[in-house]
Amino acid sequence: MKKITLIVALAGLTGFAHADLLNPGDAAWIGFNADAPDSAAFVTFQSVAGGTTLYFTDNEWDGAAWTTGEGFLSLTLDSALSAGSVVNLSELDSASRTSSVGAVVSEGGSFNLSASSDQLYLYLGTSATNVPTLFLSALNSAGSWAANELTGTGLTDGTTAFTLASSTDAARYIGPRTGETSLGDYLPEIADVGTNWETTTGDGTAYTPFDNTSFVAVPEPGTLSLLGLSALGLFLFRRRT
Repeated sequence: MKKITLIVALAGLTGFAHADLLNPGDAAWIGFNADAPDSAAFVTFQSVAGGTTLYFTDNEWDGAAWTTGEGFLSLTLDSALSAGSVVNLSELDSASRTSSVGAVVSEGGSFNLSASSDQLYLYLGTSATNVPTLFLSALNSAGSWAANELTGTGLTDGTTAFTLASSTDAARYIGPRTGETSLGDYLPEIADVGTNWETTTGDGTAYTPFDNTSFVAVPEPGTLSLLGLSALGLFLFRRRT
C-alpha cells in the first residue's frame, strides 16, 4: 500500500509526461516573411527531444511527392524543446541561415519564399526529399490551396494548415499565448487567421524577429487541487516512514 501511495503522489506532482511530435498540428507555423532575408517561426505543442531533425520546404506537394524547383531545409535541435516553445528561423534564403535553437542546413534546391504566392510545409521524415512520415503544419500565401497540395498530408485547411491572402509579404500570429487549459487549445486560435494574425503587403522585415514568447497552459482549479492533494499524500507517506 505504501508503494502505491508514493507512485500516485509522484504522478500527480510530475504532471504531464514527456511527449513527442506524433500528430498533425503538434507544431504550427506562427510567422512567415517572404521579404529578404526570409524568415519564419513555429510553435511546438509537445516536448521534442534534442537531436530531433525537422524539415521544411517551399516546394509544392502534389499529393504523392514533392515537386522540384525550390528548396529543402532541415533543423536539427541542439537541445530539447519544452512544450509551448517557439522557434525562430532567420535568413533562410542565404548561407548564413540561423535558428533560435539548433542548426539550419540546406538539403537541396534553392529556398526562397515568394511574396506573390508560396507555400511552406513543416514535417518529419527519413530525409527532406522523401515522402514525410508526418506533416505537422503548412501555410500558403496564395489565397487558397491548389489541387492536391494537402492531399495525403493529414492536414486540413483552417485547422492544421493556414491560408493567407494572395501576395502577402509577411504575417504573424498576434493572438493569445496564455489562458488556455491545454496547449492544443491554441491551435484553433492560430488557425483563425482572420482574427489572430497580422499581415502586410509591405516590408515584411518589419515583423521580424517574430515574438518568441512561449505558449502556456493554465491548469484548471480542480487540477491544481489534485496536485495539492498528491503533494499532501507524499508528505504524509514520508511522515509515516
